[in-house]
Amino acid sequence: MKKLSLICFAICIVLLLFMVRIAFSETIDVGDLAEEYGTWIGNNYSLMSRGNPANATGTIDHIEMYVSSIGSGDKVTVYALTEVASGEFDSGGSSGEFTVVVGTNIFNAPGDFVAFAITAGDFIGCYTTCALKRDTSGGSDVLLDYGQEFPMDNFTFGSTYTEDKLALYGTGTTGEPPPTAKPVQSQILILE
Repeated sequence: MKKLSLICFAICIVLLLFMVRIAFSETIDVGDLAEEYGTWIGNNYSLMSRGNPANATGTIDHIEMYVSSIGSGDKVTVYALTEVASGEFDSGGSSGEFTVVVGTNIFNAPGDFVAFAITAGDFIGCYTTCALKRDTSGGSDVLLDYGQEFPMDNFTFGSTYTEDKLALYGTGTTGEPPPTAKPVQSQILILE
């Protein structure tokens, strides 16, 4: 009975420490709000929003986007992008590929994707086979390039839509990033 009490006590301490860590976590947000803006952009483009860079370092575990139409496909992959030199970007963490529908799309980790690391100052971007909503004013630029350019290594986008917003937004928490996971064909995740 004494062993059982000690085990229960240890479990309670671990749960309390976990709850304290969550209570003191800062919320990370990156990108522009995923709203139904007046126009669209996409269909086989790599896109990045300069609006609202990540406010802290941690993990992205929630992604929202507003899809305008399903053009040549219904797939979107979201990435964290670091500006390594003026106008040159490296891709970091990735959501993996999402299947989307027209309208608001919300994805959460765990479940829909494996949460990925982001560093304060990073941007959010994506490769999309469909069209995402964008606003042509009030933003901080949308960078774009035709074709799938991920992963990126010292990549320069081909075009810029000045002062635009992209309907792509991510949130998460500060703290230790999760272990990386690699899916294998049997759909079992192997933690490294």
